[in-house]
This record gives sequence, C-alpha cells and structure tokens, in this order.
Amino acid sequence: AKAVTIIRDNWGVPHIYGKTDASVVFGLMYAQCEDNFKGIERNYLYQLGKQAEVDGETNLYTDVQLQLIADSTDAIKDYHT
Repeated sequence: AKAVTIIRDNWGVPHIYGKTDASVVFGLMYAQCEDNFKGIERNYLYQLGKQAEVDGETNLYTDVQLQLIADSTDAIKDYHT
C-alpha cells in the first residue's frame, strides 16, 4: 500500500501511480472498494456461487449452477498459460 499513490481529481476519478503493474492494480482495486465495496463483494459471492449464504435460498439454484460450471482445474491451466 505504501508503494501506491491515489489522487482523486475534482470529479472523484482516481488517478493511480505506482512503480509496478501490480502496485497500480492494487491501487485500482483499493479505489474501487472505496467507491463500491458492496457491489464488488456481491459480484465476488456470485462468482463463487455463494449468494445463498447471504440472501437465503432464493439464490440457491443459481449458486448450484455456477458451482457446476466452475472448473478450477481448467482455470488454473488458463492462469499458467
């Protein structure tokens, strides 16, 4: 966090500065969490197929569907390539 500088302009747009791509991405995610943490958290739960844990059983079928199509082995292979 000390390697990143986030400066917001007059319109609230974050301008992120860092020495590495990783530090800039960290700053971007930090700024997005400041702006919309609830939305990011909900999207994260959706991608994990765990919305029902927060919203109740109305999202159970969506969660099951997402967990059935998720292939972590394929995702890891894609990440390495």
